[in-house]
Amino acid sequence: MPRRPYRWLWISLVVGFFLAVGNFIGHVPSYVSAAGSVNPKSGQTPQAQSGAPDTVEEFENESIEAEGDDPDLPSFFKGKINKKDYLRRRGEYFAKLRGLPHSLPYEPRSKAIQLMERQELEGRRLGLVPKINSSTWTSLGPNPIPNGQTSPSVAVSGRTPCVAIHPTNPNIVYAGTAGGGLYRTTDGGTTWTALMDSAQSLAIGAVAIAPSQPSTIYVGTGEASSSLDGYFGVGLYRIDNADTTPTLTGPINPLVTTGIANTTAFTGRSISKIVVHPTDPATIFVGTSTGIGGIGGTTLSGSVPPLALRGVYRSTNATSASPAFTKLTVTTAGSVAPDTTGGRSVTDIVMDPSNPNVLVVGVVGNAAAGDGGCYQSTNALGATPTFTQTRTTVTSGARVELAINRVGSTTTVLAATGDNSTGQLFLSTDAGATWPTTLTNANGYCGGQCFYDIAVALDPGNANNIYIGGAASGASTRIFARSTNGTTFTASSSGLHADTHAIAVAPSNPSIVYTGNDGGIFKSTDAGVSWTSVNNSSYNATQFQSLALHPTDRTFMIGGTQDNGTQRLFTSSTTGASFWKRSDGGDGGFTLIDQNTTSTTSLTMYHTYFNQSPSQIGFARITSVSNSTASVGTDSWLTFLARLWPFLIFEKMNQAE
Repeated sequence: MPRRPYRWLWISLVVGFFLAVGNFIGHVPSYVSAAGSVNPKSGQTPQAQSGAPDTVEEFENESIEAEGDDPDLPSFFKGKINKKDYLRRRGEYFAKLRGLPHSLPYEPRSKAIQLMERQELEGRRLGLVPKINSSTWTSLGPNPIPNGQTSPSVAVSGRTPCVAIHPTNPNIVYAGTAGGGLYRTTDGGTTWTALMDSAQSLAIGAVAIAPSQPSTIYVGTGEASSSLDGYFGVGLYRIDNADTTPTLTGPINPLVTTGIANTTAFTGRSISKIVVHPTDPATIFVGTSTGIGGIGGTTLSGSVPPLALRGVYRSTNATSASPAFTKLTVTTAGSVAPDTTGGRSVTDIVMDPSNPNVLVVGVVGNAAAGDGGCYQSTNALGATPTFTQTRTTVTSGARVELAINRVGSTTTVLAATGDNSTGQLFLSTDAGATWPTTLTNANGYCGGQCFYDIAVALDPGNANNIYIGGAASGASTRIFARSTNGTTFTASSSGLHADTHAIAVAPSNPSIVYTGNDGGIFKSTDAGVSWTSVNNSSYNATQFQSLALHPTDRTFMIGGTQDNGTQRLFTSSTTGASFWKRSDGGDGGFTLIDQNTTSTTSLTMYHTYFNQSPSQIGFARITSVSNSTASVGTDSWLTFLARLWPFLIFEKMNQAE
């Protein structure tokens, strides 16, 4: 969440104006390809019908029933509700409330920020003090949630898709969050500093440190984890002096030369990975993926342009005032005519530590030759790099995540994929040229949610030390698991939140490992054997889905949060300070407090879980504040299923009360 609430409230007001204008521009279907062509009968794009996902909704063709405890699905719903339907219907309902989908080629949020900044500048020139300012607005947190949905329960925050560790100082770490921007710690996670509050997007998809100039980092906006409450970005940022007094340059989103005029590098897309040349901080490779505009999975537009083409982009002057990019042809699959450079989502890129000409790229596409899978280039720095598909995914739409190291004369690459819809791990010992080995003991680790929670990492100095992360732990799924022999894996997730998105190993001290998940950021100092939450008062990343206020006491409120349950705001009887605690579990949704009550101790409160089958939605109700604090596996909320759509139920509750 933003740390400057007065600034972002003003942005929301201005964005509202542009969105209102957008209501009169027109609508596009929910299922669109890069070119915007839609099958009127099926509601899917031609690409979707052929098996390659273009929007988040299309990933739902996969079975995503996770085993074991799952913050997305409260335990009392297990066996009663289909999680695939829950994700789809929750998105549809939020989109309905927001009047989506819209075609917004004019980038209303960026224009709103630019207008706000011009007005702020003019106000300072005239000596005006804005009514919305830090003296009248106070951040309420959570910072953090003290009783997270972990076992044992520890402090949690919000979804953290990417982590980067300084090459020589393991105490300097950068963590990108789904909606709270980029954070930096210089003391190993004891404190965090927000670096991008002034950026045009706080949705972070990738962060990379220049190895030869670690004070320079690159940050990709737009979350690429296929989350239904993720957001596309505004392009790339470069941060100079990142470890001292950061200076932001961006958003960087130049025009690029393709077969389609007026295309940019990143508009409407999410940046999934950034790789920096080991000795030249100006040479970078950037992977892009499908980007959506919040819950509902709607895209910025249905055509290219304004959408950028997905794929791999290279810059050789990224440290300049005006970086330029070239789109590389990894595969021609998914090309948008007349362009022929390809249009598939790229989910990961790794570079051979011993040879920057060697890249391995993960592509989401059909399970077919020339489409989804792993691609290798041995001339990535050349004028016209070429790529060869060295492994084909066996499941259409399977996501691919990569890890690489170089020990002696061997370059090892791991490919964690969504093959078979539950996750597989493949091994290459020739820099991704061949993939002869399947590490079968890892099978199933992402439990059918591989489009969302999938991560893999390697010890930089030991190819036998492998780390994988996935869905909530169950019979085969693992939040986190480690191998010390390169073959068998042991679960190691005590105190970790479900749904792993990132794993990073410190290059200078491989005993130090960080992981990012739906509960924030966690640290290990013993190579992943045990974990400590480093979600503290300076790390604010919780995503709220809703907020309900008491009718007479404005310090009394409850709110639903993404994968962190329903929260209640408490006020300390000794210090008067406000703090949040989890009141119920599951995946928080809408909340409501009886608006006729005057009591703050005996009152009726409701919330939803957004777990729906075709005609049901999960609700919970409580009538006593004394029972409104949850611990793992227990709560006092009365749950029930209602055979009505949620907006009808809320209308009835409001009428009754």
